Amino acid sequence: MQRIDILPSSAGVPPGFVLELVSTRAQFDALEADWNDLFARAGLSCQVFQTFNWNWHWANHFLCETSGSPRLAIVTGRIDGRLAMVWPMAVDAGSRLRSLAWMGEPVSQYGDVLVEDGPHRPAMLRAGWEFLGRRVKPDIARLAKTRADAAVAPFLAELRAISTAELAAPFLDLKSAPTYEAYAERYSMKARKNRRRQFRRLEEDGPVCMRMLEPGPEACRLMGEIFAMKQAWLDKKALISSALGDARTLAFFEAVTATGERSPGTRLTALMCGDVLAAASVGFVCCDRAAIHIITYGPAFEKAGAGALMLERTIAANLQAGVGVFDLLAPANTYKKEWADGVVEVNDFAVPFSLAGRAYIRGYLEFLRPNLRAAMLAMPLPARRAIKSAVAMTKAKLGRA
Repeated sequence: MQRIDILPSSAGVPPGFVLELVSTRAQFDALEADWNDLFARAGLSCQVFQTFNWNWHWANHFLCETSGSPRLAIVTGRIDGRLAMVWPMAVDAGSRLRSLAWMGEPVSQYGDVLVEDGPHRPAMLRAGWEFLGRRVKPDIARLAKTRADAAVAPFLAELRAISTAELAAPFLDLKSAPTYEAYAERYSMKARKNRRRQFRRLEEDGPVCMRMLEPGPEACRLMGEIFAMKQAWLDKKALISSALGDARTLAFFEAVTATGERSPGTRLTALMCGDVLAAASVGFVCCDRAAIHIITYGPAFEKAGAGALMLERTIAANLQAGVGVFDLLAPANTYKKEWADGVVEVNDFAVPFSLAGRAYIRGYLEFLRPNLRAAMLAMPLPARRAIKSAVAMTKAKLGRA
């Protein structure tokens, strides 16, 4: 049974405003046409992770009936039947606390609400949030990777949501130059000469070419190599990524590169040295923005600067294709900032709904987690490797139990 609230105009929302909680896969699938229509009217280029297609693929791999899997908690708002707002949320059923999060985690890189612009927007967002709290009754909402220019950002400021992590997303303004040659003049002569030298060095191992692949069998096949490359880089640095370590993440990326069906705008770039994959990136184009989700290179090609060469050619190809914003996503690693024209603030927010939720924010999200991460990064590489090995062994034992 659908759960609906009809709000009076006195609530500040437009007349005929109706809220509904979408909690089943069938209800989500039925939203496709209306969701796409809303995005066409109100979607922003930075909301590729709030498109129906992106979340359809996410649902195929992360939404299931097994214990511990997330459950849908999407709030929709309609005005006289027209879809005007979507809060794309999910409930984390795998922890003791009842936790709300953006639909799409851990593969989505920005969280936001799709909502029509206009004088009623603040009231609609407020009504949707209150409705979500009443119907789901969570302990906490964890709103990760929310941009400072997100549609929901003013409401979160009004709500006094707690920032538990402050990040930044570097970006390149490709529309500021007519050609890549003109754009590249902002980089130092030394950097440009160095990349030309690296290219010649890479050519010593075989002919070098860059390929931009549309979704299809070859792109899907390369995803396995790309993930192996990324994991090798993490192993070398003794870093842990829970998202990359989840088999569902690889399955998700293979699906979005395998076919054009409900494509979220997948673009895979491969820098080949002979028949060998030297470096690669995986991005998603939405409106005039390319969001670069994965950047990696083979360890054997590190000294030849394959990662930088691949990135340079990917930027040039996107500029030529009419992309206006080349978004490197958070975090703002040093190499990203060296390429970027600017950054956009990105925050992880948390909102408590219960005393247990407030204690979790203060004890873990604000204190323990950042200190553990800082301590881990400060450790010598051998110590980090030992910890990573112990974590992997523990996961393997739990998997066999």
